[in-house]
This record gives sequence, structure tokens and C-alpha cells, in this order.
Amino acid sequence: MNKRSSPLRRWLIAGVILALVLGAGYYFGRYHALPAYREWRAAKLQKLANDYFAKGDYDSALLTARQILRTDKRNDAMWRLAEKSANAKQLPETVYYQRELAKLDKTLDSQLEYIRLALHYDLLREALDGVNKVGAAGRDSADFHDLAAQVYLRIGKPTSARVHLYSLVQLRPDDGAAQLELDSVEMNADDERQDKALRERVQKLAQQPALRARAYTLLLKDALRAKNAAEAEDYAQKLIASEGTDAQQQVLALEGLRLKDGAKAAAYRAKLETAFANSPDDAAVLTEYYSRAGEGKEALRWAKTLPDKTKAAPEFQRALADAYISLRDWSGLNTLVSTAQWGDREYLRYAYLSYAARGAGRIADATTSWKMAVIRAGDSARETSDLLSRIIDWGWDQEKYDLIWKLFELMPRNEAIARQLIVWERTQGHTANLNRIFARLFELDPEDRVARNNFAYTSLLLDSNLAQAYALSRENYLSEPHNPYYVTTQALALQKQGKSADALALIESLRPAELSEPERMLCRALIHAANGDALGAQNLLTGTDLRNMLPEEKGLVKDTRNRIAKIEQEQGRASQLYAIQESGSVNHAEGWLPAVTELSRDNAPKDLLLADSLFAARDWKGLTELLNTTDWGRNDSIRLALLAYLARQNKDEGTARTQWRRALTLAGRDVSKLHPLAELATAWNWRVERLEAWDRLFERMPDDTGILKELLAYHRAAGRTGDMVRILDGYFAGHPEGGPEMAHFAYYSMLSGINVTRAYLNAKKAYEASPENLDARVVYAFSLYQQKRSDEAWKLVENVPATGDSVVPVALVRAAVLTDLNRPSEARQALANFKPEHALPEEVTLAGSLRRKLADAGGAAGK
Repeated sequence: MNKRSSPLRRWLIAGVILALVLGAGYYFGRYHALPAYREWRAAKLQKLANDYFAKGDYDSALLTARQILRTDKRNDAMWRLAEKSANAKQLPETVYYQRELAKLDKTLDSQLEYIRLALHYDLLREALDGVNKVGAAGRDSADFHDLAAQVYLRIGKPTSARVHLYSLVQLRPDDGAAQLELDSVEMNADDERQDKALRERVQKLAQQPALRARAYTLLLKDALRAKNAAEAEDYAQKLIASEGTDAQQQVLALEGLRLKDGAKAAAYRAKLETAFANSPDDAAVLTEYYSRAGEGKEALRWAKTLPDKTKAAPEFQRALADAYISLRDWSGLNTLVSTAQWGDREYLRYAYLSYAARGAGRIADATTSWKMAVIRAGDSARETSDLLSRIIDWGWDQEKYDLIWKLFELMPRNEAIARQLIVWERTQGHTANLNRIFARLFELDPEDRVARNNFAYTSLLLDSNLAQAYALSRENYLSEPHNPYYVTTQALALQKQGKSADALALIESLRPAELSEPERMLCRALIHAANGDALGAQNLLTGTDLRNMLPEEKGLVKDTRNRIAKIEQEQGRASQLYAIQESGSVNHAEGWLPAVTELSRDNAPKDLLLADSLFAARDWKGLTELLNTTDWGRNDSIRLALLAYLARQNKDEGTARTQWRRALTLAGRDVSKLHPLAELATAWNWRVERLEAWDRLFERMPDDTGILKELLAYHRAAGRTGDMVRILDGYFAGHPEGGPEMAHFAYYSMLSGINVTRAYLNAKKAYEASPENLDARVVYAFSLYQQKRSDEAWKLVENVPATGDSVVPVALVRAAVLTDLNRPSEARQALANFKPEHALPEEVTLAGSLRRKLADAGGAAGK
């Protein structure tokens, strides 16, 4: 055996064993220990949650259940516990927990409980969703039809409720309460009281003691609606004789008696006043009746006789406040609610304070009190709804919709609130607010195609969220390609994307009856105009009712009319151009188009061709009308140049200059736009305008030395030293090797104080490159002078005549150097040869400075 290999073998074996142990440990931990720990922990948390619930600590129970559900969403026991805990605290999220529980166990009972809880918490959208999801599974369930009927009645759909009540009655033929509910719905629908059998059936149900009060209440309301005094008195007497009536039914009976017999009504009212005196709730019901019946004074009379406990109760004081409002007694109302305390209804007391101040004309106090009412209502949907119902009775429209917006934010799934808000905002023409509503509804339910379509449509109108609007409109259209609303939105989206032909084909695929909607006719008109069909678009607009359209839809009308006008103008210009061309009387060589190399009669748009023909024909009136009524797009700077030409033809120099400057401004630094302006100015012999155009062009094309010299001469004549520096700077940026203009660049830079150090270097470079060049010599001398090296400068200009032929005034440079050398007499002699009438402003300034120095030197010598 090889002893050397033994340690290696032992290490190898140890490594293998360690790997096996680690692997086994990982496997055991991963697949046994960790799951076991999780199960133990979950069981512990679940027991803890149940213990909390058993002790009545619903907050802790709910918190623990949520913690478990984060990792175990299929734990139906915890969903059930979360639902019970939230329900115990009366939290609306109870509905959410029950919904998730119903998804897990999929039983009809869970689904019905979801609907029941949604109704309890007034979450009508969820309740309706629950009804729709039950579907065929609830066909034979009386409980389902009972709940479904309640849902539809709450959301204001009695027809749908009636269907479920029919089913409920068939499943429970002996359920008198269900039959009575069905009869109630049918009685409300029978305004003309044609169905006698219906009323006989209700009278028969009234024979059952448990249903008697409810049945006579329905019959009495029916008689009061019909103003049938005899029936009203009869049913009122029977209702009074019924057992178990509440204050509302007793006051309804009083109303029935009052319709027929005032004496009986007065006696019964006195009886009610005595019976209700010690009950604030019942007293409030009778007081509300007084206000409703226009007997507010009776309410105030009776209130004085009531016990203090009743009078101080917030429920009664609220009803009494309504009596003051019915009498328009603002002072009395203010006194009542100013000193009261309404407990958890303080929000309502502040609303009445606001009404009192408003009635008395104290607008600032009214506004403050109303703000306090909204603040006190807080985020409570119930209190906000209560406040809303109150101001609806008062007719406060603006405040009403402020509260509806608040309720929508609190309960965005409530269909009735959303519907009210949509109708209001559409009436007000607030498209942005409509878009905001639909965006929220779509966010809550991305599968709601109606909300999705409305969001996309209003976004298209507002030109906002266009990418998303395009995608959503297409998704909706593909899901239901024959839905006229989805087709309209998709067609508008295609039009917004510039796909006018596709938009036209799509919207015209609808049936004639579907195309008659005003918004759809408007959309069609816009698309027809975009496709060049002016007549079709005009016919559609003529037959469209625009009165109830949104502002942005009316904006589309304006856009369509502009398109129609443009099409008609283009058609008219095309006809005019054709007539001119056919006449053969115009020499196109005399037009303006030949001067512009970028354009020709083969590629120019019709407007430009017509303008060229009118120009060649010298039809200035026709050309003026054309130029003032068209937009040439990329060529609009040419149109402005032609307007400048016409103004100059009319001797209107001010307008000509203005239009030309507008043309230059519009062209900006775009070579393709500036070049035609320069060519036109050249063709028209407009030297100043040509140079102005070339001044801008030269920054992009600094190669033409001929143009360079002309521009320098132009700016020098105008005394624009800074512009000469700018032009030369651009030129030398592309020609770093220098040239004869290098000295000029250095000189003008030094004069204007721009990049002086660089100017010194350029002056030296120009001189060294061409010492015999007079401009280079004098400029270099000037740079030496500025650097206080006048001795060196004098050597360069000593032998140069003061009247030397140079771009630089030699006399001025000699005078400056001599002054610096303290040779005043010679400096004065040199300065005398300086000609200021041909000098730049900076040169004139320098000459003035030298004269003052020489004058001071002369004075000092005399002394």
C-alpha cells in the first residue's frame, strides 16, 4: 500500500461524506423542516387569530388574519374570520373578504352572503356584480331572487326587480310578503290605476295580520296619489286600526283623513301630538309632516308645548329646522341651530346654519358654515349622503355636485352616484371631469368595456393619453366589431392617427339607423372632410343637432368647417389655375418660380403654381387675395416674401419691411428656407434683403468669399462691428488655415472687445504669414499698441503714410501709437488725417479719446 496516498484518500472520503451530509441536510431542511416550520407558524397564527376573535379583539383578529392571507390566499378559514371580524366592526371591507371567500368555496350560500353584505354596506355595484355572477345557479333559489329584487330596487331598476319577484313568488307561493313586494312594484308602475285585480289582491293580503299594516300603507299611498278622498279616508281608518304601525304610517293615516274630513283629521292629529310628545323620533315625523303640508306655524306651536327632553333632541330639532325653512324664518332658524348641540349630526347642524345665513343674505357666513358641514361629515359615506339628501331638497345645485364628487371618491363603485355625476358634468360641458370619472371606473374594473370606451372617447376629444386611448379603442372594437359606440371611438382614433381612409371605411360600415346619432354624424362629417368630401361633410353637419354637444365636440365642428372651407378654396384655386393654364396668355418666365432653384412647375404645390401664374400675369389683386387666404406650410416664408413684394409695389415700404422680417423669422436658420428668400431678393434686385438672407445663410454655408466681402462691406457701411466679427468667426471656423481676412477679424475683434487675446494671436499670425500686406502690418501694430508695446508698433507703421490705403485707418493707428509715445504734435498731425465720416463707431470713439488726451497734454505743456 502506498502510504503517500493515504492522507489524500482520507481527505477525499471526508469531502464526499461532508457533501452527502450537507446535501441531505439541505434536502431535509428544504422539503421537511421548512414546510413543517411554516405549518407550525401558520397554525400558531391561526390559533392566535381565533383567540383574539373569541375575546372580542376584532382589530387584532383582523390584523392577524391578514398576515396569514398574505402568504396563504387559499385559507378559507382565515377569509371567513376576516369577514366576521370586519363585519363585527361594521367595516365596508367586509364585502371584499366575503367575495374572496365566495371565490374559494364557490357555494351559492357564500355568493348570496356576498350580495347580502354588499346591500348592507350600500355597495350597490358590488351587489349587482354578485347578482350577475350567480347567474343560472340561482335560478331555483328563492333567497337569490329575493336579494336580486332588493338590489334592482335599490339601483332604480323596477323592471328587473319585477322579474325576480315573479320568480320568488313562484318558488314561494305562500310567501305573502314577497307577493306584497311584487304588488308594490306593479302598483307604482300603474299610474292610471287600470289594474283593479292588483288592488283587490293587495286588499286580500291585508286580511293577514302580519301584512295588514304594510298592505293598507300601499293602498293608502295609491289613493293619495290619485287624490281619491273616499278611498284615502277608508284606508286611513283601516291603517289606524291595524296593529304594529309606526310613526310614519300613523302620520300617513293623518294625511289620508285630512284629504276627506278635516274634523276627523284634527281629532286624530291631537291624539298623535299627545302620543308623540315624549318620543323625539316620532315627534320629528309629525313635525316633518307639518312642514310638508305647509303648516310650519303648527309645528312651531306644538314645539312650544313639548317636554324639554324632546325639544333638545337633535332628531326633533332637525325636523323643527325644516319648519323654520318652510316659513322662511331665517332668524328663528339661526337661533335654533346656533345654540344647539347635535352630537354625531353636527355636520347637519352646520348645514342648517349655512342655510340660515344664506337666507339672510350673509354669504360669507354661509360659505364658512357650509365648509364646516363638509369637514364634519368627513370621509363618512353615510353622513355625506345624509348631507346630500338635505341639500337636494334645498335645491343647492353646486354644493350638491360637490358632495356627489366626494361620494364618488368614497364609493366609486356606486352606480347611481356615478350616473348622477356623469349627467351633471355632461350638462355642464366639463369633458375633463367626465374623463376623470371614466378613468376611475376603468381603473376599478378594467373589464368594464363601457367605461373603457367612454374613457378612450373623452381622451380623444381632449387630445390626452392618446396612446392609451388608441390601444383601448382598438381592444374594444376587436371585442365587439359591430357595437356602434366602439366603432365610433375607433373611427375617431384612426382619424386622429391620420388614417382617414380607414376611419371612413369603418364608420360607414354601420347601419343607417346607427349612423343617425348626432355625435356619430359629427364624427362622420369630420372624417368625410378629412377625405376631401366637402359636400358630404357639409350635408352631414347641416343635419346634426349640435345643442347638447360637449365643447370639444363643438370644436370638432369648427375643425370640420375649416376643412370644408379649405377644400372648397383648393377646388376653386385648382379651377382658376386650370383656366389660366388653358388660356395660354401667361408667360411663366416672368413669374417668381424660375428664381427659386428648389422649386419647379413640376413639383410645386397648386397654391404656389397659381401664385406664380398670377405674378406672371401681374394680377396683383388676385395674388393678394390668394396670399392672404392660404397657408403654404413649409413654403410659408416664400408667401410672406411675396406679400412684401406686393407691399413694395404699392409703395408701402413699412409693410414691405415688416413682411420681409416675418419671412426671415419664419425661415429661422433653415438653409432650405433661407436660400429661396435670397434668390427672390436677388431676382428682385433687393440688395439689402438679399444680404439679410445671406447673413443668416452664411452661418451655415461660410464658403463663398465673394458673399463674405459683400456682407462685410454691408455691415461696415451700417457700422455693425459686432456683426462683422460674427461673420468672420463663422468663416474662420471652417477655414482655420487663415487668409487675408484674418487681419480684419483680429482688428474688428479688438475694436469691439470680443476675444481680445485670440485677436492678438490672429493679428500676429496674419502679419507673419504676409508681412508685406498693409492690412496685416497695420492691424499687428494696433494689437501691439493695445498690449502697451508702442515702440514695436511704431516700427511697423513709421514708414506707412497716414493716408495709406487700408481697411484699417492708418492715420488713427499712427495717432494712437504716437500719443502713447508722448509725441503729441506728431500725433495731432496724424489724427488730422483721420476721416470720421467713413469710420466705424468704435474708431470714432477711439479718435475722440485721443483728442482728449492730446488736449490735456497741450494744457499741461502750456502751464
